Amino acid sequence: MTRSGTDPIRVALADDHPVVRDGLSALLGSVAGIDVVATAATGRDAVRGGHPVP
Repeated sequence: MTRSGTDPIRVALADDHPVVRDGLSALLGSVAGIDVVATAATGRDAVRGGHPVP
């Protein structure tokens, strides 16, 4: 999937399972046009802004 000429979709992920969270981050981060900008282990942490992805 490509999105030429548009801004990337910015995604914040929240999941309490680190393997799932890291896997989804890697998968979505490999898709053109999608930027994973933050991850969080809880919904509360996500609302606070999560952890920025370098």
